[in-house]
Amino acid sequence: MLHAQGDDFYTKSCREWIVVGLSQVALLLLNWRCFFVYVWAPHFFAQWGIVSMNMLQHDGCDVNVDLDSRCVLLRCTESGCG
Repeated sequence: MLHAQGDDFYTKSCREWIVVGLSQVALLLLNWRCFFVYVWAPHFFAQWGIVSMNMLQHDGCDVNVDLDSRCVLLRCTESGCG
């Protein structure tokens, strides 16, 4: 969608993903044990922590509420009124 609009953000993000992907492949090929210890394991632990906190924070949320109520609730929780 952004690429069709001619936005430079799409090109920059694609370049960043390519650099990250190639650097991770290079690190994996150079020393796979260090890759798992210093790259994969911390990333996996961080992802597990973020998802776990998200699940705990949204435990018990009513998913059958209409969209307008959700927006009001979201604005209220972001501003700290509740």
